[in-house]
Amino acid sequence: MTAGIHPNVVVIMADNLGWGELGCYGGGALRGAPTPRIDAFAQDGILLQNFNVESDCVPTRSAFMTGRHPIRTGGLQSTSPNLPQGISPWEITLAQQFKNAGYATAMYGKWHLGDRAGRLPHDRGFDDWYGIPRTTDEVFFTDSIGFDPAVATVPTIMEGKAGEPAREGFPFYIKGELHAIKWRDWKLHFYWEPEVNQGHGKLESPYLFNLKIDPKEEHDIMTTNTWVAEPMLWMVHEFNESMTAFPNIAPGADGPPELARQI
Repeated sequence: MTAGIHPNVVVIMADNLGWGELGCYGGGALRGAPTPRIDAFAQDGILLQNFNVESDCVPTRSAFMTGRHPIRTGGLQSTSPNLPQGISPWEITLAQQFKNAGYATAMYGKWHLGDRAGRLPHDRGFDDWYGIPRTTDEVFFTDSIGFDPAVATVPTIMEGKAGEPAREGFPFYIKGELHAIKWRDWKLHFYWEPEVNQGHGKLESPYLFNLKIDPKEEHDIMTTNTWVAEPMLWMVHEFNESMTAFPNIAPGADGPPELARQI
């Protein structure tokens, strides 16, 4: 490799993917799911024939991220929310090593190596991350028989940047229209569309739901919790200021405004 050249490195890790499910390993169309693009990667690159993994997603990810046996890192097995879990803080991750080599780092998707402050991806070497802190099957919890949000954590998608706490919420736009705001355990709807394309226009009074006690969004509690609007609308204000400072790219544009002026 030429000195000073940093090749891009992209790693895609899939849970529960069997040996013979990809076309390049004899599966693909024979298993009912062709994988032509992955097969092309294998044809143009290196097809490995021996990959030894752990029995669970956490230790597999721990071993990959640290290069050490999971029994050395504390990442032994999947653990329920709010219980001690994740790789030990003193472990050095692959992302940290890449940053030390001058790379920009990011992670998208499932983490499952620590779900509290100090153990999230943006604390462990990633500049940016957007995804879930634990396992994907949690999305089914809220529809399970007997689920009680008063005693069980409602799963959420999180976002974080290195040096900053994980983001507490985000505005939700469709095209240029603000439809809803998510902040902590709260969600504010300016439009109500319980079924796709079944909306009835903008609400006269927004609906507010607490997702921890009402994950199915069935009970509007705006009149007794108007205080929530303040941090939510301030977040939108900051977002609008950022769009003024850094305008969105119009469809069909050749790039950022300053670049377009040079073309």
